Amino acid sequence: GLHIAAISNVTDKASGVLLSFGNSADDFKGLQVSAINMASNSMAGLQLGGYNSAGNMTGIQIGIFNKAKKVKGFQFGLWNVNEKRSLPIINF
Repeated sequence: GLHIAAISNVTDKASGVLLSFGNSADDFKGLQVSAINMASNSMAGLQLGGYNSAGNMTGIQIGIFNKAKKVKGFQFGLWNVNEKRSLPIINF
């Protein structure tokens, strides 16, 4: 579905689009657009924001700082961190 909030969206599981100042979900599939995006367990899709964080990530993170434990996809930002490496600009 579609979650829109002025300050934050917080949920256990979400599928669809989350738009707000801060998004947090344990398990997420879809698009998160916010200054702060978090998916503590798993994320499949796209995170677009200043700070992006995910447990197991399948998809793309685009932001200033991107962090994920396991990555099947790409991270684009000033600093990108996953369990294998930390790199500026692009990480995979």
